[in-house]
Amino acid sequence: MEAVRLKCNFENGIDVGAMGSKGGLSLGWKGNSLKGGRLRSERQMHAFRSILENCNLHDLGFVGRWFTWERGKFSDTNIREHLDRGMATLD
Repeated sequence: MEAVRLKCNFENGIDVGAMGSKGGLSLGWKGNSLKGGRLRSERQMHAFRSILENCNLHDLGFVGRWFTWERGKFSDTNIREHLDRGMATLD
């Protein structure tokens, strides 16, 4: 999945491998698509993904606007975050 993401010129991403012969998920984004907020190190993101994988947790996704919290009136100080996440096992 990483090869496809890089071929599409996405600099950053998260890949969740398939279980068996089906499924899998790849999220990709370009570096300039961040809408403010605090950056996380690759080490922190790897640890987070490892915890999700070890606990067999999967993101349930969301419906609606992509961000649920906004702060700042001006574009150069505006921060938008997606705060509500749902995780569950497939069982």
